[in-house]
Amino acid sequence: MRLRYLFCVVGILTIGARVGAGASLADDDLVGAWLFDDSGDAAVDSSGTGNDGEVIGNVTWVDDGQFGGALLFEGDESWVSVEDDASLHFTEGTDFTVAAWLRTEMAAGDPPMIVAKNYQPAGVNPWWALYYANQGKALDGSASFFLRDAGGASHHIAGGPLVNDGAWHHLAGTRLGDTIRFYVDGVEEATKDDAGFDVGTAPVPLHMMSHLSRWLIGSLDEVIVLRRGLDGDEVAGLMDAGVEDFLAVDSKGKLATQWATLKGRQ
Repeated sequence: MRLRYLFCVVGILTIGARVGAGASLADDDLVGAWLFDDSGDAAVDSSGTGNDGEVIGNVTWVDDGQFGGALLFEGDESWVSVEDDASLHFTEGTDFTVAAWLRTEMAAGDPPMIVAKNYQPAGVNPWWALYYANQGKALDGSASFFLRDAGGASHHIAGGPLVNDGAWHHLAGTRLGDTIRFYVDGVEEATKDDAGFDVGTAPVPLHMMSHLSRWLIGSLDEVIVLRRGLDGDEVAGLMDAGVEDFLAVDSKGKLATQWATLKGRQ
């Protein structure tokens, strides 16, 4: 039944909802959308919040992303840095979602972050991250969602298939209330309660594909940060439709209404 729902919502997103090049990604809760479709020294934030990133080091713009272009990170100080901004701070009780498409074959070394607002360059708490590591914080081709509170306590959840097979994989972490969830390719793989504390509030950059002197070798596409927690159906819709089409329909509650209608017809 779930696949049937997904096919229905993808049809809604595709018919009459396609966003043209340069169109606004207006959404009240959108604070970061890095689509990597325009080459240059900046990773342009399409959210309208102005959280543009600096592309640093051995990074190449490629045209074979999951949706349009992507960035290829080849190690040796290859990363994206986004200056600290209050829009990326999630205080106690603030729901949020971070999601990205990753393609990599990296299977060994020290684990870097995929997308994080943590101690880079300084060791500062509290923080949040999509982490390229397993539950034991080791690099084996797994991914995870990691929150750390101001006192240094970790709330780390991992699970699901390895994602280092050279194919594109969609990764998402959400917080709704004090519950965090981690999704791989639209499937909820792990959850944890009691995680409603401040995260990302330290004055450090958001960074992608790095952690201190660790570099994630691979490609990144469609990174998104929302100040609301998507539910499982919405995460699947985002994965299937892409950021532009998903936000064209899911402007603060529209998609949830459409899902309710579709489910009522089954």
